[in-house]
Amino acid sequence: MGNVCCTGRTPRKSSYESCDDFQKSMEKAKNKQLSKSQIVTSLLKRTNLFPEKKSKRTVKERTEEDLLEISPIIDEENKSERTSSEYSQDSIIEYDLNSVSELSSVQQNMIYEILEKYKENYGENLEELADGITEVTEYTQDSSVIRTMMLTTFAIYLFEQDDFSKVTRRIQIDTILFFWIAEGRLSVLFQVEQGNNNEGNLIISSPKMEDILRAIEDLSFESTKQFIPWYTEGALSLLRLKRNKVSPEEIFSRFYNQENMLIAEILIKHGKIGENVLYFEPCYRYPESSDFFDTYFLMTDLALYSLNIDHKFKVRVALNKITKIGIDRKYEAVIIIAGKSACMWMLPIYYSEYIKKAVQKQGNFGIDVEWFDDDAYLNSRFLN
Repeated sequence: MGNVCCTGRTPRKSSYESCDDFQKSMEKAKNKQLSKSQIVTSLLKRTNLFPEKKSKRTVKERTEEDLLEISPIIDEENKSERTSSEYSQDSIIEYDLNSVSELSSVQQNMIYEILEKYKENYGENLEELADGITEVTEYTQDSSVIRTMMLTTFAIYLFEQDDFSKVTRRIQIDTILFFWIAEGRLSVLFQVEQGNNNEGNLIISSPKMEDILRAIEDLSFESTKQFIPWYTEGALSLLRLKRNKVSPEEIFSRFYNQENMLIAEILIKHGKIGENVLYFEPCYRYPESSDFFDTYFLMTDLALYSLNIDHKFKVRVALNKITKIGIDRKYEAVIIIAGKSACMWMLPIYYSEYIKKAVQKQGNFGIDVEWFDDDAYLNSRFLN
């Protein structure tokens, strides 16, 4: 199997340092009806996306246990405890696709000729590099067909199955506006800008869809300094009904806002693409002082997250790992137990019922909400 190291592309630091610029650009886009490519042009002018020195990316495989890591790290300057998860290499977006280097020399030459054909689309200092390949099912209006998909630093290529001489479709990554994801997260509708060869939106399915989307998000950020938002609902049949019925204007007005893009970055780097946000609330450390909070509580249909005041990731707890939900009588806080780990959020206690319902949807129907009468759990090493 290949990995993301094959291209020698440079990892990026945490994004959205210029969220205000991003928001202003979006507002201008609505007024002037600019394309996504035009929107990001102004951001590119202010951002060094292509440093001269390129280093190979390193990938550390992340397990579910890593997401629940609670060993404290002391910030000597602020004398506060943070979880080791907060200090991970969160600039790395992990994915696993087959490498072009695994193909035969004949197939590699075919790919080289294809990339040479589109070379004039880019400047002399930019080189289109193959990032990974995999097999997908493409859904046309009336049928489906197996394709070989190749991702490059600038585009998505669909080939006839195992025939790299015949490109059936090419989509520039900076023209992808949105992902409509079917429940089960194996099928996706790619909403693209109008005028992209007038071929309309693309629908594909693959058991490696998570890796495909993570790769595209990584490539999108590298070329446009923004991630691609998404929404998950319905089945594949709903995607086929939506194919060309949602306007770009609706996408921009509904999903392109600063908060949504910040959360998308958190989910891409620390969760799963396709997670839908259910609740996003400031979390009060001192209930009697409603003006002060130092963390955010984020709940999706798959996990609970704790973010700090600057929207930086602190910890993720998968819903299917939760073993107990409790309410502390003394502090009126919601407590979550996941194995030997514990989290506490100063939230209204009715959130415990929201969490319970979400956990039950993951298959744990026996879970219930308990009341905690002592400080036993508070003496544990809490994640936040």
